[in-house]
Amino acid sequence: MAAKTLQDFTLSAVAAPDDFVVGYDTAESGGERRWTVSTLANAVSGIIQQEILNKAMTTIGNYPYLEYAWVTALSADPQILTPDILNTVTLNTEVADTGNYGSISANQVTLSAGTYQYEINVNMMSFSLGGSVVGLYNVTDGQYITRSGSLSNTYGQCIKANGQMKISSTKTIRLDVIAINQGGAIWIHNTVSNSVRYTNGIAGFDQRAAIKLWKVG
Repeated sequence: MAAKTLQDFTLSAVAAPDDFVVGYDTAESGGERRWTVSTLANAVSGIIQQEILNKAMTTIGNYPYLEYAWVTALSADPQILTPDILNTVTLNTEVADTGNYGSISANQVTLSAGTYQYEINVNMMSFSLGGSVVGLYNVTDGQYITRSGSLSNTYGQCIKANGQMKISSTKTIRLDVIAINQGGAIWIHNTVSNSVRYTNGIAGFDQRAAIKLWKVG
C-alpha cells in the first residue's frame, strides 16, 4: 500500500470492542483498516523515531573535520629532538577545516569553543630511541589534554592517541614529545628508507605529525 498522509484518512467516532476508533483508511475496501487510539499513537511514535534516526544517520560521518600537520617533501630535513626534555612538534599546514573552526600559526592550533574528538600522531626515528611520550597540550590553560607513550626501542615509532575534549571558549593547543635517548640522535621524520628519504623531493608528499579533529558539538 502506498504511503498515506492525513488527507487520506476520514475521522470518525465509532466505538469498537478492542479500542476506540478515531478514523479509517478510505483507500481500504469498506474502511476495514481502522485507526484506533493505540494504533494511531504507535504510528505517530514510529514516524517520530524514524525522523530521529534519519537525522542521526545524516549527521554521522558529516561532522566538521579539521586536520593540522607537518607536511613536507620526503627529502626534507628532519626535526632533531633534544632528548629527555619537552620538544614542540613541528606543525605547518592546515590540511582541512570544513567548518572554519580553527587556524594554525607557529606550530600551534587555535580552536573555537565546542566538543572535539581528536587523534594525534607523530613519526619518530632513531638508532637509539628507548621510548617516547607524546602529549596534546592546552597552551591557553597550561595543562595536558592527553598523553601517550611507547617503550619500544625499534628504529622507527609512530606514537598515536585519541579521545574527546570539550572547550568552553577559544583555546590554543600544540603537540609535545619527550624522547628517551640511548646514545644517538632522535628525529621526527618519515618512516621510509634513507635512499628514498634523501632523493625523493616531491613537495607535500610526506606527513610526519598531525592533529586530526572532528567537531561533534
